[in-house]
Amino acid sequence: ATNLTLMLCHKAVARVDPRKFPAGKARLETAGNICFCFLMTAVSFILIVFSVRELSIGSDEDTRRFHLPSVIAVVVAFCTKLSLFLYCWALRNQYSQVRILWEDHRNDLFINGFGILTSVGGSKLRWWIDPMGAVILSVLISCLWLRTAYSEFQLLVGVTADIKTQQLITYIGESLAQSSCVHIDVCG
Repeated sequence: ATNLTLMLCHKAVARVDPRKFPAGKARLETAGNICFCFLMTAVSFILIVFSVRELSIGSDEDTRRFHLPSVIAVVVAFCTKLSLFLYCWALRNQYSQVRILWEDHRNDLFINGFGILTSVGGSKLRWWIDPMGAVILSVLISCLWLRTAYSEFQLLVGVTADIKTQQLITYIGESLAQSSCVHIDVCG
């Protein structure tokens, strides 16, 4: 669903009329990135609810049953996300949507790696390690996505350039204005 959101936003960006204000590709793309961030945060909140419920119910056994196929599936997902992370890392500064996917893959690497540890810990040490790990991860991931959403909101409402860039733009603008005045005086 989240990748579908990014794809729909990309298609909508291609149809934007640049003469309309305040339209523009960057704003629509940024709005899509914000929706993506909130979808990912919502998924984390759902995981928190299920894990807290599991912790509140408790368990009669000290440990959980070790389920090797689940661990293998998560290891395969980890390796896949690692390759996608590296691919998107190479392109992350060219497109904002690829940057969002790169952040998603980065978060998934952390989630899958920590998930493997807590799953094995829950089956070998104590049952509550797995749901507690899910709560910790989900809170951390929610904070990361909300921070990304905040930075995307900043882009949507407008962020000023740093002082050095503003001075450079002013210098170039003044230089162009002076050169056009000289050109007009010579021609006039």
